[in-house]
Amino acid sequence: VVVAGNLKPDDAALAALARAYLGPLASSKDVGADHPRRVEFGFARADGLAPTKADPAPIGARFPEKGPVDSVVRVWSGTAVTDDDAALTRARTQWCFPLRVAGSGDDDPAMAASRLEESVRVEVAARCLEARLTEALRFDAAEVYGVGARASYAIAEPLTSAKVPLDGILSMDCGHDPAKTASIDGRVRDVLAAHVADGPDRRDLDAALAAAKNDHAERLRTNAYWAATLASTYSAPRYYGDLGATYAETSQRRAAIHAALATDAGPGVLRDTLKRCLDDPRRRVRVRLAPPPRLRPAFVVAGVATVA
Repeated sequence: VVVAGNLKPDDAALAALARAYLGPLASSKDVGADHPRRVEFGFARADGLAPTKADPAPIGARFPEKGPVDSVVRVWSGTAVTDDDAALTRARTQWCFPLRVAGSGDDDPAMAASRLEESVRVEVAARCLEARLTEALRFDAAEVYGVGARASYAIAEPLTSAKVPLDGILSMDCGHDPAKTASIDGRVRDVLAAHVADGPDRRDLDAALAAAKNDHAERLRTNAYWAATLASTYSAPRYYGDLGATYAETSQRRAAIHAALATDAGPGVLRDTLKRCLDDPRRRVRVRLAPPPRLRPAFVVAGVATVA
């Protein structure tokens, strides 16, 4: 459990928080060997042994094996109460591509470190992709809104060892005129293909690195960042008992990767990263939120309302 905030280690308020929120939780002493829910509480495995990092059950999420997979959801993309009538007629499309970030090296520490470095490069590549998509869609094509690109690892299996790959999704999305779905779909796939083939432009990469630096500086000032970061550091395969050292190593490796990408070799490095981590571009999922079709005028025949 991580508590983040303006608290001193010996502050009585911290002890009060622990008593209030952790006190009611059952401890291993309270949950004896004969407790019927001992395994459910996580104090033992079904075989009676103590749980380890390898015990969390995978969530079982899988990206479709073949593609493309297209889905249309009929829903208003704008809010019900709005002064912008056009917002109710816009569509929103999201494109998803499977990612696999794997480590390499002669031992577990080296593999875990290289997997971290690869994930940092993918993060920067997604920022570059967003910049290029914004220019290609918002500026070159009319009526395109809210362009975004990001890497997410919500479907990843528990990282129980350095050999487990980090599976995720590279997603891109934007709001647009429903009539332009086909042309915008082609533009998005062309931009991604260009990044995989040639890497990002130097200008986009420099802007992405600057934005990442500013965003990180802002997050350092928030309790939410520290709570999530420290909690996840405890479960990282690179954690060997010193939380501060593990976090410092992560920060140093991230800074080193950003510095390397700032050199002339940066675009080529990201090109090679995308080629390693992205599967066949045809293996993709596209979900489009489209406004419900308008009903045709109703006519009354013999007192019964029918739809023409």
